[in-house]
Amino acid sequence: MKNFLSLAVVGLLFAGDYNIGVGFGRHNVSNSPINNYNFFNVRAGKYLPKNHILRTELERSEKVNNEHITRALLNVEHYFNTNLFIAPYVFVGAGYQWVSGKYKNEVVADLGAGFNIRLYKNLDAFLELRGVRDFGNNDNHYGVIFGLSYNFKEKDLKNLKDSDNDGVIDLLDKCPNTPENIAVDKKGCALDDDKDGVPNYLDKCPNTPNGFNVNQEGCPITFNFDIKFDTAKAEVKPEYEKKLREFANFLKENPKYKVRIEGYTDNVGNEEDNLKLSEKRAKAIYEELIKLGISEDKLSYKGYGEANPIASNDTKEGRAKNRRVIAVLYY
Repeated sequence: MKNFLSLAVVGLLFAGDYNIGVGFGRHNVSNSPINNYNFFNVRAGKYLPKNHILRTELERSEKVNNEHITRALLNVEHYFNTNLFIAPYVFVGAGYQWVSGKYKNEVVADLGAGFNIRLYKNLDAFLELRGVRDFGNNDNHYGVIFGLSYNFKEKDLKNLKDSDNDGVIDLLDKCPNTPENIAVDKKGCALDDDKDGVPNYLDKCPNTPNGFNVNQEGCPITFNFDIKFDTAKAEVKPEYEKKLREFANFLKENPKYKVRIEGYTDNVGNEEDNLKLSEKRAKAIYEELIKLGISEDKLSYKGYGEANPIASNDTKEGRAKNRRVIAVLYY
Protein backbone atom coordinates (compact mmCIF):
# COMPACT_ATOMS: atom_id res chain seq x y z
CA MET A 1 0.00 0.00 0.00
CA LYS A 2 2.85 2.36 0.87
CA ASN A 3 4.49 1.76 -2.51
CA PHE A 4 1.27 2.47 -4.35
CA LEU A 5 0.71 5.72 -2.47
CA SER A 6 4.26 6.78 -3.23
CA LEU A 7 3.69 6.20 -6.94
CA ALA A 8 0.42 8.10 -6.79
CA VAL A 9 1.97 11.07 -5.00
CA VAL A 10 4.87 11.22 -7.46
CA GLY A 11 2.37 11.30 -10.31
CA LEU A 12 0.38 14.09 -8.72
CA LEU A 13 3.43 16.27 -8.26
CA PHE A 14 3.83 16.68 -12.00
CA ALA A 15 1.81 19.34 -13.82
CA GLY A 16 -1.21 18.15 -15.76
CA ASP A 17 -4.58 16.51 -15.25
CA TYR A 18 -5.07 13.33 -13.24
CA ASN A 19 -7.68 11.14 -11.57
CA ILE A 20 -8.15 8.90 -8.57
CA GLY A 21 -10.64 6.10 -8.07
CA VAL A 22 -11.86 3.17 -6.00
CA GLY A 23 -13.63 0.02 -7.12
CA PHE A 24 -14.84 -3.44 -6.19
CA GLY A 25 -14.71 -6.54 -8.35
CA ARG A 26 -14.65 -10.27 -8.71
CA HIS A 27 -12.18 -12.59 -10.39
CA ASN A 28 -12.81 -16.08 -11.73
CA VAL A 29 -9.67 -18.21 -11.78
CA SER A 30 -8.76 -20.95 -14.27
CA ASN A 31 -6.06 -23.61 -14.07
CA SER A 32 -5.49 -22.91 -10.37
CA PRO A 33 -6.19 -24.41 -6.95
CA ILE A 34 -7.31 -20.90 -5.82
CA ASN A 35 -11.04 -20.33 -5.73
CA ASN A 36 -12.84 -17.38 -7.31
CA TYR A 37 -12.57 -14.27 -5.15
CA ASN A 38 -13.81 -10.69 -4.55
CA PHE A 39 -11.36 -7.82 -4.31
CA PHE A 40 -10.97 -4.09 -3.56
CA ASN A 41 -9.16 -1.78 -5.99
CA VAL A 42 -7.67 1.73 -5.62
CA ARG A 43 -6.08 3.65 -8.49
CA ALA A 44 -4.47 6.93 -9.52
CA GLY A 45 -3.90 8.02 -13.09
CA LYS A 46 -2.16 10.80 -14.97
CA TYR A 47 -3.47 12.07 -18.31
CA LEU A 48 -1.01 11.83 -21.18
CA PRO A 49 -1.23 13.20 -24.74
CA LYS A 50 -3.48 11.61 -27.39
CA ASN A 51 -6.17 10.37 -24.98
CA HIS A 52 -3.85 8.15 -22.94
CA ILE A 53 -3.67 7.69 -19.16
CA LEU A 54 -0.81 6.20 -17.16
CA ARG A 55 -2.53 4.43 -14.28
CA THR A 56 -1.21 2.81 -11.10
CA GLU A 57 -3.40 0.34 -9.22
CA LEU A 58 -3.36 -1.61 -6.01
CA GLU A 59 -5.86 -4.34 -5.24
CA ARG A 60 -6.40 -6.66 -2.32
CA SER A 61 -8.53 -9.79 -2.33
CA GLU A 62 -10.72 -11.21 0.36
CA LYS A 63 -9.31 -14.24 2.13
CA VAL A 64 -9.42 -17.13 -0.31
CA ASN A 65 -8.02 -20.60 0.43
CA ASN A 66 -6.67 -19.03 3.66
CA GLU A 67 -4.63 -16.57 1.59
CA HIS A 68 -4.85 -12.92 0.54
CA ILE A 69 -3.79 -11.83 -2.93
CA THR A 70 -2.25 -8.35 -3.20
CA ARG A 71 -1.52 -7.03 -6.67
CA ALA A 72 0.20 -3.84 -7.88
CA LEU A 73 -0.23 -2.85 -11.53
CA LEU A 74 0.97 -0.19 -13.92
CA ASN A 75 -1.35 0.21 -16.93
CA VAL A 76 -1.62 2.39 -20.00
CA GLU A 77 -5.19 3.25 -21.02
CA HIS A 78 -6.35 4.52 -24.37
CA TYR A 79 -9.65 6.42 -24.64
CA PHE A 80 -11.36 6.61 -28.01
CA ASN A 81 -13.00 9.92 -27.09
CA THR A 82 -12.73 11.47 -23.61
CA ASN A 83 -15.52 13.99 -24.27
CA LEU A 84 -18.30 11.41 -24.60
CA PHE A 85 -20.90 10.89 -21.86
CA ILE A 86 -20.03 7.19 -22.09
CA ALA A 87 -16.32 6.99 -22.90
CA PRO A 88 -14.95 3.54 -23.85
CA TYR A 89 -11.29 2.61 -23.35
CA VAL A 90 -8.85 -0.28 -23.55
CA PHE A 91 -5.79 -0.90 -21.39
CA VAL A 92 -2.73 -3.10 -21.06
CA GLY A 93 -0.12 -3.35 -18.35
CA ALA A 94 2.00 -5.40 -15.97
CA GLY A 95 2.75 -5.66 -12.29
CA TYR A 96 3.59 -7.91 -9.39
CA GLN A 97 1.51 -10.17 -7.18
CA TRP A 98 2.03 -11.13 -3.52
CA VAL A 99 0.24 -14.06 -1.90
CA SER A 100 0.25 -14.76 1.84
CA GLY A 101 0.69 -18.53 1.60
CA LYS A 102 2.19 -21.33 -0.49
CA TYR A 103 1.10 -19.69 -3.74
CA LYS A 104 4.08 -18.03 -5.48
CA ASN A 105 4.76 -14.30 -5.62
CA GLU A 106 5.09 -13.57 -9.32
CA VAL A 107 5.09 -11.07 -12.16
CA VAL A 108 1.68 -10.64 -13.81
CA ALA A 109 0.33 -8.96 -16.94
CA ASP A 110 -3.16 -7.66 -17.57
CA LEU A 111 -5.31 -6.32 -20.37
CA GLY A 112 -8.93 -5.35 -20.73
CA ALA A 113 -11.57 -2.86 -21.77
CA GLY A 114 -14.08 -0.65 -20.02
CA PHE A 115 -16.03 2.57 -20.15
CA ASN A 116 -16.57 5.65 -18.01
CA ILE A 117 -20.00 7.19 -17.40
CA ARG A 118 -20.02 10.87 -16.49
CA LEU A 119 -22.16 11.31 -13.35
CA TYR A 120 -21.48 14.92 -12.36
CA LYS A 121 -18.84 17.39 -13.54
CA ASN A 122 -15.56 15.58 -12.72
CA LEU A 123 -17.14 12.49 -11.14
CA ASP A 124 -17.33 9.29 -13.21
CA ALA A 125 -18.47 5.71 -12.73
CA PHE A 126 -16.42 3.03 -14.45
CA LEU A 127 -16.98 -0.60 -15.44
CA GLU A 128 -14.11 -2.83 -16.60
CA LEU A 129 -13.68 -6.34 -17.93
CA ARG A 130 -10.15 -7.65 -17.72
CA GLY A 131 -7.87 -10.62 -17.62
CA VAL A 132 -4.73 -11.12 -15.53
CA ARG A 133 -2.05 -13.64 -16.47
CA ASP A 134 0.00 -15.07 -13.60
CA PHE A 135 3.15 -16.36 -15.30
CA GLY A 136 4.77 -18.06 -12.33
CA ASN A 137 1.73 -20.02 -11.24
CA ASN A 138 0.54 -20.53 -14.80
CA ASP A 139 -3.06 -19.47 -14.21
CA ASN A 140 -5.50 -16.85 -15.48
CA HIS A 141 -7.77 -14.49 -13.58
CA TYR A 142 -10.80 -13.07 -15.43
CA GLY A 143 -12.68 -10.29 -13.70
CA VAL A 144 -15.10 -7.41 -13.67
CA ILE A 145 -14.61 -4.16 -11.71
CA PHE A 146 -17.11 -1.43 -10.92
CA GLY A 147 -16.20 1.82 -9.19
CA LEU A 148 -16.04 5.61 -9.04
CA SER A 149 -13.29 8.00 -10.14
CA TYR A 150 -12.71 11.71 -9.79
CA ASN A 151 -10.86 13.81 -12.37
CA PHE A 152 -8.68 16.70 -11.28
CA LYS A 153 -7.59 19.46 -13.64
CA GLU A 154 -4.23 21.20 -13.47
CA LYS A 155 -5.91 24.35 -12.11
CA ASP A 156 -7.32 22.25 -9.24
CA LEU A 157 -3.81 21.10 -8.37
CA LYS A 158 -2.60 24.71 -8.31
CA ASN A 159 -5.41 25.56 -5.89
CA LEU A 160 -4.06 22.92 -3.51
CA LYS A 161 -0.82 24.85 -3.14
CA ASP A 162 -0.17 27.27 -0.30
CA SER A 163 1.54 30.14 -2.10
CA ASP A 164 2.01 32.36 0.96
CA ASN A 165 2.98 29.46 3.28
CA ASP A 166 0.45 30.42 5.95
CA GLY A 167 -0.89 26.89 6.39
CA VAL A 168 -4.11 27.52 4.39
CA ILE A 169 -4.25 26.25 0.79
CA ASP A 170 -4.93 28.79 -1.95
CA LEU A 171 -8.33 27.24 -2.66
CA LEU A 172 -9.52 28.23 0.84
CA ASP A 173 -7.32 31.28 1.42
CA LYS A 174 -9.44 34.46 1.58
CA CYS A 175 -6.35 36.59 2.23
CA PRO A 176 -3.60 35.54 -0.22
CA ASN A 177 -0.06 36.92 0.03
CA THR A 178 -0.07 37.12 3.84
CA PRO A 179 3.47 37.99 5.02
CA GLU A 180 5.59 35.11 6.29
CA ASN A 181 5.41 33.99 9.92
CA ILE A 182 2.12 35.80 10.54
CA ALA A 183 -0.54 34.02 12.59
CA VAL A 184 -3.72 33.53 10.54
CA ASP A 185 -7.23 32.18 11.07
CA LYS A 186 -8.78 29.22 9.24
CA LYS A 187 -9.57 31.49 6.27
CA GLY A 188 -5.90 32.47 5.88
CA CYS A 189 -6.42 36.03 7.15
CA ALA A 190 -4.11 37.66 9.69
CA LEU A 191 -5.50 37.61 13.22
CA ASP A 192 -7.18 40.77 14.52
CA ASP A 193 -7.79 40.06 18.21
CA ASP A 194 -9.40 43.40 19.06
CA LYS A 195 -11.57 43.39 15.91
CA ASP A 196 -10.65 46.94 14.96
CA GLY A 197 -9.93 46.12 11.32
CA VAL A 198 -6.14 46.29 11.72
CA PRO A 199 -4.38 42.89 11.91
CA ASN A 200 -2.26 42.12 14.95
CA TYR A 201 1.04 42.36 13.10
CA LEU A 202 0.28 45.98 12.09
CA ASP A 203 -1.60 47.01 15.23
CA LYS A 204 0.42 49.38 17.42
CA CYS A 205 -2.51 49.75 19.83
CA PRO A 206 -3.69 46.20 20.60
CA ASN A 207 -6.76 45.49 22.72
CA THR A 208 -8.65 48.59 21.55
CA PRO A 209 -12.20 48.35 23.01
CA ASN A 210 -15.26 48.09 20.78
CA GLY A 211 -16.76 51.36 19.54
CA PHE A 212 -13.52 53.06 18.52
CA ASN A 213 -12.61 54.13 15.03
CA VAL A 214 -8.89 53.59 14.53
CA ASN A 215 -6.19 54.79 12.18
CA GLN A 216 -4.00 52.61 9.93
CA GLU A 217 -1.86 51.67 12.91
CA GLY A 218 -4.86 50.44 14.90
CA CYS A 219 -4.81 53.35 17.33
CA PRO A 220 -8.06 55.06 18.39
CA ILE A 221 -8.99 58.35 16.76
CA THR A 222 -12.71 58.66 17.57
CA PHE A 223 -15.29 56.96 19.77
CA ASN A 224 -19.04 57.05 19.19
CA PHE A 225 -20.89 56.95 22.51
CA ASP A 226 -24.08 55.99 20.65
CA ILE A 227 -26.17 57.65 23.34
CA LYS A 228 -29.83 58.35 22.55
CA PHE A 229 -31.11 61.60 24.08
CA ASP A 230 -34.76 62.49 24.51
CA THR A 231 -36.02 65.15 22.10
CA ALA A 232 -34.63 68.59 23.01
CA LYS A 233 -33.02 67.09 26.15
CA ALA A 234 -29.39 66.71 27.25
CA GLU A 235 -29.68 64.38 30.23
CA VAL A 236 -27.66 61.14 30.05
CA LYS A 237 -29.83 58.16 30.98
CA PRO A 238 -28.55 55.61 33.56
CA GLU A 239 -28.56 52.84 30.92
CA TYR A 240 -25.47 54.40 29.33
CA GLU A 241 -23.39 54.37 32.52
CA LYS A 242 -21.64 51.11 31.59
CA LYS A 243 -20.48 52.46 28.23
CA LEU A 244 -19.20 55.68 29.81
CA ARG A 245 -17.38 53.73 32.52
CA GLU A 246 -15.68 51.52 29.90
CA PHE A 247 -14.51 54.61 28.03
CA ALA A 248 -13.26 56.20 31.24
CA ASN A 249 -11.33 53.03 32.11
CA PHE A 250 -9.71 53.11 28.67
CA LEU A 251 -8.52 56.67 29.27
CA LYS A 252 -7.12 55.70 32.67
CA GLU A 253 -5.23 52.78 31.11
CA ASN A 254 -3.96 55.00 28.27
CA PRO A 255 -3.07 58.31 29.95
CA LYS A 256 -1.33 59.66 26.84
CA TYR A 257 -4.70 60.50 25.27
CA LYS A 258 -6.62 63.75 25.56
CA VAL A 259 -10.25 63.93 24.46
CA ARG A 260 -12.48 66.49 22.79
CA ILE A 261 -16.18 65.72 23.19
CA GLU A 262 -18.17 66.83 20.12
CA GLY A 263 -21.95 67.12 19.96
CA TYR A 264 -24.09 67.12 16.77
CA THR A 265 -27.78 67.29 15.87
CA ASP A 266 -29.95 66.70 12.83
CA ASN A 267 -31.46 69.61 10.85
CA VAL A 268 -34.89 69.55 12.46
CA GLY A 269 -35.70 72.81 14.25
CA ASN A 270 -33.91 76.12 14.58
CA GLU A 271 -30.23 76.10 13.66
CA GLU A 272 -29.20 78.27 16.59
CA ASP A 273 -31.17 76.14 19.04
CA ASN A 274 -29.59 73.01 17.63
CA LEU A 275 -26.13 74.47 18.13
CA LYS A 276 -26.90 75.16 21.81
CA LEU A 277 -28.46 71.71 22.27
CA SER A 278 -25.45 69.96 20.79
CA GLU A 279 -23.13 71.78 23.17
CA LYS A 280 -25.32 70.88 26.17
CA ARG A 281 -25.17 67.22 25.21
CA ALA A 282 -21.41 67.32 24.74
CA LYS A 283 -21.07 69.01 28.12
CA ALA A 284 -23.25 66.33 29.73
CA ILE A 285 -20.82 63.62 28.57
CA TYR A 286 -17.89 65.76 29.66
CA GLU A 287 -19.33 66.06 33.18
CA GLU A 288 -20.08 62.34 33.41
CA LEU A 289 -16.46 61.50 32.58
CA ILE A 290 -15.20 63.88 35.25
CA LYS A 291 -17.45 62.11 37.77
CA LEU A 292 -15.81 58.85 36.69
CA GLY A 293 -12.36 60.16 37.62
CA ILE A 294 -11.06 61.69 34.39
CA SER A 295 -9.06 64.88 34.94
CA GLU A 296 -10.51 68.10 33.48
CA ASP A 297 -7.18 68.95 31.84
CA LYS A 298 -7.59 65.90 29.61
CA LEU A 299 -11.11 66.84 28.49
CA SER A 300 -12.80 69.52 26.45
CA TYR A 301 -16.17 69.78 24.71
CA LYS A 302 -17.80 71.65 21.87
CA GLY A 303 -21.18 71.66 20.09
CA TYR A 304 -21.39 71.79 16.29
CA GLY A 305 -25.15 71.71 15.79
CA GLU A 306 -26.20 70.58 12.32
CA ALA A 307 -22.65 70.65 10.90
CA ASN A 308 -20.81 67.63 9.50
CA PRO A 309 -23.72 65.21 9.00
CA ILE A 310 -22.67 61.60 8.52
CA ALA A 311 -25.97 60.55 6.91
CA SER A 312 -28.87 62.06 5.00
CA ASN A 313 -31.27 64.23 7.01
CA ASP A 314 -34.04 63.27 4.56
CA THR A 315 -34.77 59.99 6.35
CA LYS A 316 -35.63 59.09 9.93
CA GLU A 317 -32.69 56.67 10.09
CA GLY A 318 -30.27 59.25 8.73
CA ARG A 319 -31.37 61.92 11.21
CA ALA A 320 -30.92 59.44 14.07
CA LYS A 321 -27.30 58.86 12.99
CA ASN A 322 -26.63 62.60 12.85
CA ARG A 323 -27.84 63.12 16.44
CA ARG A 324 -24.60 61.94 18.01
CA VAL A 325 -21.90 62.68 20.55
CA ILE A 326 -18.40 61.47 19.78
CA ALA A 327 -15.00 61.63 21.41
CA VAL A 328 -12.01 62.74 19.35
CA LEU A 329 -8.75 61.38 20.77
CA TYR A 330 -5.38 63.03 20.36
CA TYR A 331 -2.05 63.41 22.17
